[in-house]
Amino acid sequence: MKNIFYTALLLVTTIVVVASCKSTAALFNKLSDYKGQRLEYGSQGGITGGGTTISIIENGQIFSTTTNPEVEYYHGQANAKEAAALIAEAMTLIDKHGEMTSSGNMTYYLIYNDGITARRITWASEAFPPEDVKAFTAKVEQYLRSAK
Repeated sequence: MKNIFYTALLLVTTIVVVASCKSTAALFNKLSDYKGQRLEYGSQGGITGGGTTISIIENGQIFSTTTNPEVEYYHGQANAKEAAALIAEAMTLIDKHGEMTSSGNMTYYLIYNDGITARRITWASEAFPPEDVKAFTAKVEQYLRSAK
C-alpha cells in the first residue's frame, strides 16, 4: 500500500511540476550551465526504464530532466534561502546514512551534487528509506509546489 502511495505521490508531483512549466528566462538558462551545489530528487525504472530528476539549485531555481526522451525543463524559482537549507539538509542526511543503495523495479533517489562530485541515497519502491529521509522528501515536494 505504501508502495502505491509513494509512487502515486511522485507521479502527481512530477506532473504538477511539468504542467506548470513557464517560459520565463532563468538566471541559468539550462541546468547544464550551472556548476554549483544542487539537490536532485527523482525516480527511474519501471516498464519504460525512463526517469525524472527534479533539481533545485542554490538560488532557488528548479529544473527537471526526463529520460526517454532526454528533455530539460525550467520550472521557475522559489525561495533561495529555503533552497540552500534543503541542499544542506540533503548533505547532512547523506552523511548520516552513508551512500545507502537499494535498487528495484522503480528506484528513487536523493542526490547532493556540489558540481564536482555527487553523493546519493537510493531506495527501491519496496524498500522504503529511513523516516527522516521520508520526511525530507515530503519537505522537498512542498518546496516544489512553492515555485513561481
